[in-house]
Amino acid sequence: MQNKVLPKQKTQIPSFLSSIPNNVKIFIPIYEPLEVSKCQKCGKVIAEPRTHMYFGFKGGDRLKFSDVILAVATVAVIFVFVYFVFCLALIPSLGSYWGVNSAGIVSILVAGLVVGYIFAEKIQEESRIRAVGKIAVLFGAETSFATVMSLSANSYYSTWVKEYLQSNYSTGAWTTTDWFVYEQLALVGQVALNVLLALVLGFIGLYAGSMLRKPKESQK
Repeated sequence: MQNKVLPKQKTQIPSFLSSIPNNVKIFIPIYEPLEVSKCQKCGKVIAEPRTHMYFGFKGGDRLKFSDVILAVATVAVIFVFVYFVFCLALIPSLGSYWGVNSAGIVSILVAGLVVGYIFAEKIQEESRIRAVGKIAVLFGAETSFATVMSLSANSYYSTWVKEYLQSNYSTGAWTTTDWFVYEQLALVGQVALNVLLALVLGFIGLYAGSMLRKPKESQK
């Protein structure tokens, strides 16, 4: 009977595992019996341990680059629809300038909240700030491209910039080069402002949305 133990008939997973976050990996050593026999006198099962076996508990997949791309695409799609609805609602009451800008600000926040809630499980698998930052940065890059394309496609943009420059600067002696430089500067400034709003408001919306959804319990 030496080197022999009586194994428990039922194995229960410790209750403390349910409180462990998904991103924590745990290895629990248990004994794998080399030989199992039954005592002829008492009828109990006897096992002789020899090796160790490990059970690992870990969370789901972390946020991958493909997930970041999908999240940014989802933000862009939601933004377009929400932006259109808010433009219809706010422009008649606030006017063209404030209506369209207010609609853009609110739309970024709403789109970020929705996507943050949808991707909360993957965001919570790693550092929340890091995961949200990845999505926000790529969304800012997408915003810069979309801003340039939308302004270039608007035939009234150049006229609007010219009127703005004439109302704020003395343009009587400007050469063609001056007009080119200042209009280019106005375009870069508009893109920079939109990217800044996308980064800040997108980050806030994504972070808040991911906080609204509770993480799943550790898998047993």
